Amino acid sequence: MDRMSILTITKDIPSNVKIKDGKVICTEHGQQEVGMYCKKCGVLVCTGCIEFRHRSHEIVSVKSQAVEDRKLLLRTIPGLKQTFIPSLKDNLKSIKESRDSTKAEFSKLIEQINARSLELIKEIHKVRDRMIQECKANQEKTTTFLNETESKTLNGISTLEKSMKYCEELLRQERADRNAEIILERIDLDSNLDEFPNKSPKLGYPNFHPGLNDENVLKHMFGGFRGQFKRDFDAVIPYTKLTAITKKLKPNIVAAFKYKTDIRAMCIVDVNTAWLVPISQYNELVKVDRSGRELERRSTGFQVYDFTLTKNQDILATNSENKSLIQLTDDGGHKEVADLPLRPRGLSAYVELELQEQIIPAKIQKKHSFRDVCCDSLGNIIISDEKYNEIVVLTKHGGKKCLLTHRLQRTGGLNINPHFYRPSCLGLDGDGKLWVLQKQGITVVDLYSQWMPGYSRQPLTSNTPR
Repeated sequence: MDRMSILTITKDIPSNVKIKDGKVICTEHGQQEVGMYCKKCGVLVCTGCIEFRHRSHEIVSVKSQAVEDRKLLLRTIPGLKQTFIPSLKDNLKSIKESRDSTKAEFSKLIEQINARSLELIKEIHKVRDRMIQECKANQEKTTTFLNETESKTLNGISTLEKSMKYCEELLRQERADRNAEIILERIDLDSNLDEFPNKSPKLGYPNFHPGLNDENVLKHMFGGFRGQFKRDFDAVIPYTKLTAITKKLKPNIVAAFKYKTDIRAMCIVDVNTAWLVPISQYNELVKVDRSGRELERRSTGFQVYDFTLTKNQDILATNSENKSLIQLTDDGGHKEVADLPLRPRGLSAYVELELQEQIIPAKIQKKHSFRDVCCDSLGNIIISDEKYNEIVVLTKHGGKKCLLTHRLQRTGGLNINPHFYRPSCLGLDGDGKLWVLQKQGITVVDLYSQWMPGYSRQPLTSNTPR
């Protein structure tokens, strides 16, 4: 079984090379033309570089690396055009909206301060003037913050579009003598993506809290701000960095994205959306799309330990406090369906049945530490084992069908990088894609066509597993 190979591209532009007369040359070793690429360091190298600094590293020819980078750019640039650049442009709209709301919010604060000052005696006017000045100073800082953010975003769009245009020109030419230049442009594009993160402004405003009309405590009479002036970013789900992946990788990673907080549980709605329960807010359900963008938030009124969807798209959740199974309604209410004898580790509902759960109790974890379970339309059961970082596929009769693990397996196993892949919650969507929940993100795996070819040739129905 081949070991999964992942090459992460360096974020820094190499300083040892430059383009001269249409050739990429090394500036450290007598203007030699580079002909090799160091995979460990992610830089172009000449024979002198290999001899002194990269002797024990994995070295490949620029022709070989250019083949990978050409495929990588062809696969990545359409995504940048369709997703990343439009997202940056959407952030410009957010900046303009924030600028308008900034004026309204600060005007509201100043009006509250002036109204309070009319009720007080002349001795507190000095306090009033100081607080108004603080408001105006923060308003100016916030406006400056938004202007700088807008300028950097515009610069980022211009830089990325220019870089992508040049990459596309190189790719169209398909000239072997420009392989090194293709690699250099890919590295430059990766660095630009890191320099211009996809972030929208996140502003905070304090509330004015009036004090007591007590002449003996003059310094507390006027009141003060409750909350803080805030100027930072609400990070958008980061775009996956350019990463070269060999053909030996199985299963095929379809998508991978991070969420802004740790995730407790997950449930698939369809091929594009999923419900999540954040660890820090486990009395709320959050719906996200395939890019990780938040679409909806719903309060449950109790601590959710695990949840799933029924055939009718009703949400079934387990209450971690009293071990009960509760059905959530669209109007925000909920009703208790059944009492559970044990706290469940995994909860999954079949599509074909009105209400049938596959539950793994917590206390039966002796040999394995089962975290979650889901079922496909054929009745196969997929279980995640946290103890061994494995995903096990069982037949509906309990026999082991396939094993997915990060460890070396002599028989039947697939090798997964442990840092990249630690399974927790599982879910199958209608296209047969397995959604694997990690600590702060989700990896979507092409389960049937890549992992187990020929395992299931009939398309999955719109099942709603975990």
